[in-house]
Amino acid sequence: MAKKKAEDIKLTLTDEEREGLDNDGIKRVLTNKAILDVAKGYEFSEEEKEEFDYFFTNEKHKFFVAKMIEDKISVNENDVTKLYTDNKANFDAQNIPFSQAREIIQRDLLNQQIATLEAEELNKLVEEMQDKIEITKKEILFSKGDAEVLKTLIVGKIISKKMADEKFEEQNKKDLEIIKDNVYVNYYLDLQVRKNVKVTQEEIAEIYENEKAKLGNVTPNSAYQQIANGLLNTRAIEERNNLVNKIIEDYKVDEVAKKYDKPLAVEKEPLKNFIKAEDYHQDYLKKNPNGYCHIDVNQAAYPVIEASRYPKPSDEEIKSKLSPEEYAVTQKNDTERAFSNRYWDKFDAGIYVDVVTGEPLFSSKDKFDSGCGWPSFTRPISPDVATYKEDKSFNMTRTEVRSRVGNSHLGHVFTDGPKDKGGLRYCINSLSIKFIPKAEMEEKGYGYLLDYV
Repeated sequence: MAKKKAEDIKLTLTDEEREGLDNDGIKRVLTNKAILDVAKGYEFSEEEKEEFDYFFTNEKHKFFVAKMIEDKISVNENDVTKLYTDNKANFDAQNIPFSQAREIIQRDLLNQQIATLEAEELNKLVEEMQDKIEITKKEILFSKGDAEVLKTLIVGKIISKKMADEKFEEQNKKDLEIIKDNVYVNYYLDLQVRKNVKVTQEEIAEIYENEKAKLGNVTPNSAYQQIANGLLNTRAIEERNNLVNKIIEDYKVDEVAKKYDKPLAVEKEPLKNFIKAEDYHQDYLKKNPNGYCHIDVNQAAYPVIEASRYPKPSDEEIKSKLSPEEYAVTQKNDTERAFSNRYWDKFDAGIYVDVVTGEPLFSSKDKFDSGCGWPSFTRPISPDVATYKEDKSFNMTRTEVRSRVGNSHLGHVFTDGPKDKGGLRYCINSLSIKFIPKAEMEEKGYGYLLDYV
């Protein structure tokens, strides 16, 4: 990539784009714009164009389905009250008042409703459109007789046909442009990483010979795969970081960001006109919990953590990699003892990663002393890395937290955390996470997260 001349750099932010962002947030948005500029100047091969179109189409389909159900999403307060009454004893046992319990119940009901509505709408769509599409010989061959693959192809074609019939892309052009830009950025970076990151058999063999005494009962094939995945993962992270850092340097992002480090000034004038919005716009975020057009602008404050960097090993590999206690907690949903685990009273600077996959989960800056005897955090390092399940074990109703890629049982989230930090307490088992000190993050492939520690 040719270095940008000062006169060629045209990175700018509108007042709307920079609103609510600190200097780090401004740099992240400008970096994203710089990567997008590079990506759009890159000459994709025909095969790469096809792959890009595939990813973009998937994102369009997700957006279409989200738009199909957005006006149907609502939470009945009677349902919230009933669920609270039914579980009042459990909430009281945890000292959770109704105001906080209501938020938990409402979130769970909304998530359940979204999943149900999406499934219902897709089923109706398939029933309505299945006679209007044709499956080509090429698509059948591509599926290799796998019914799930073929089903996915059919559903995709049905959604595309429905979108065309309703002129969806024309009516949602602006939102789809934003989605396409995001796909551009991520696809370009992933593509360059795939092209530049290699691991040779000689390297794997050498590491295996040096480490085989420590591998126990792991078979050579499993060990080779584990070593290869580890090398590829580390190098992929390094390559991506190097690529992004080069773009930041070439586009003088830090220098451009300084132009926007002053707070926005808003001129106040007397209100001259007021027009009340339509009823369907009232309480919009209550009806649409995923945000306006399902685009959460607050995501700019979080790092982008690619799931593909942290593949989940096989169960055999997990058993060989983890201690019996770690396996019991992460795979069997066990809970370690309070006040006698490795991280409950540790507050050194660094990050905490999934002990199974190495996926980053929590930052030390979000860790606090809750007095519960387990590591406690106010939030994950990025919302993307955590998933949630309703847990009714031990005659209680709780929200379980699991890791995204590894699906490891981590712990539970409660609403008795620091109010000034959002009010949540992520109560996490030490045995499910591994601490990476700040001084070792760069070496171990987590340098891209140093700004979040």
